[in-house]
Amino acid sequence: MVEYRLHQLGLPPTVVSIAKSLNPLSQAEMQQVVAVYHDSSRKHAILRALIQSEANRQSPMLEGLQRAETTALLRMRVCLSIRSAWRRLPLELWDRIFAHYLDTIRTGFPGNDFSEINKMATLAPGTLSLVSNIWKAVIQATPSIWKDIAVPTIDPPPGCSQLLIPIRQMESMLGRLNRVVATPHSLSLTISLTSKLDSKGWDSDGESEYYYDEDEDDEESDNTKAAGKRRKATEEGIPLQVLLHSHAVIASAQRLHVSIPSNYRRETPVEVGMLKFSSVSSLVVVGPDIFPGNTDSALCFPAVQKAVLIGITGSESIPTYVPWAHLTHLLLGDGISLAETYRVLGLCTSLVKGSFWMSEVLDGNHSLAVPSTVPHLTELALIRRKRDKRNFRSHPLSDPPLMSFFNLSFPKLTQLPHIRRQRLVLHVWQPDTSNGRRGIQSLQPGGYPGRLPLPGGTLRQSLDLRSCVFKPTGVPS
Repeated sequence: MVEYRLHQLGLPPTVVSIAKSLNPLSQAEMQQVVAVYHDSSRKHAILRALIQSEANRQSPMLEGLQRAETTALLRMRVCLSIRSAWRRLPLELWDRIFAHYLDTIRTGFPGNDFSEINKMATLAPGTLSLVSNIWKAVIQATPSIWKDIAVPTIDPPPGCSQLLIPIRQMESMLGRLNRVVATPHSLSLTISLTSKLDSKGWDSDGESEYYYDEDEDDEESDNTKAAGKRRKATEEGIPLQVLLHSHAVIASAQRLHVSIPSNYRRETPVEVGMLKFSSVSSLVVVGPDIFPGNTDSALCFPAVQKAVLIGITGSESIPTYVPWAHLTHLLLGDGISLAETYRVLGLCTSLVKGSFWMSEVLDGNHSLAVPSTVPHLTELALIRRKRDKRNFRSHPLSDPPLMSFFNLSFPKLTQLPHIRRQRLVLHVWQPDTSNGRRGIQSLQPGGYPGRLPLPGGTLRQSLDLRSCVFKPTGVPS
């Protein structure tokens, strides 16, 4: 399909000028636009009839008539857009809409699709630049709008330990990196991982469509296949570590989001060196642990203070690449055990706000190692999301395993939101005068009593801490 520019539609110069302006229309301008619309509509009807007539005779004029019909239709659409209601909005209101849109794509978390938010934040500047010259000027003059860098990576074949960046993605990504270098500011980096190289690359089982040897018993054939996969990966992708080492601005990133498919499993650990960010203070990792059994991973993010870690914990170990003692804000899930909850609370000696997505079926072991005190915690949210037939509205800790929470000391805790079966009850954590500790002695429902609908991720925006981890700065108001 041919794309037409405004000046290629044969519109009167005054109408072109009106279309480019955001100002409300005068009565004279409106009359002129209406006249052009009616003229284009009449010509479109005539051309439509001629096309139907010539189509039956396979006339050589048919192609020219179709182009003329398209032009007339586009002229009509331009006139309709000029007459639309949004044209009557004052510029001041458009400025507010613009700022609200930017703030939404940078901080909103509709539903659970975090990847779509990052995609919107990445693509928004270029898209918004096309709206008008005014918006384009604002976008070009606001470096913070461009600080979201998305780095799509592909899983290398077996035997390789480095994530790869598709070559086809490099041009747009390097252009954005160069802009960041020219206007230094706080950088938000998103690294997303897919198990496929491209439509002709690795399939979901790690096999490549480029190599068709079916002899599973032939060791030499298997080695050849593996070598071929690595060679093809080198041709189609660039190691992520090369990008990180060649652009110093990435090392200064303060916010990092790593997105990994939930079904991703890997026998060969990813090289930790390529994910060492000494400046990152806010970290979001969604997906399974990509550093299984790696003892050096504690050096990955030494400066992290706010972390959202979803789906990376297991019954055997807790990730070691996070400096737990330095964390002030933490969301941990999904479906962690009671033992993991207590262990993390014991490690997070500086934690101020914590949110835990706990397993629905909790360990009944009452001899768990429980930390004696969590000194700085002011807000603790316990989230148990699966539905069952039991009713826990009367007491948030009525499961016997959770009763051990009464043995913990939270000197500064003021509220304990408990979310279960899509209900949120905000309980007050009050002092127990008998032993000098603070505990749930008087339960007072608050917040959202009764059934709580969860449209658009309302619950997660308030309690899963991602909104505070990635709070934007520099968005024009």
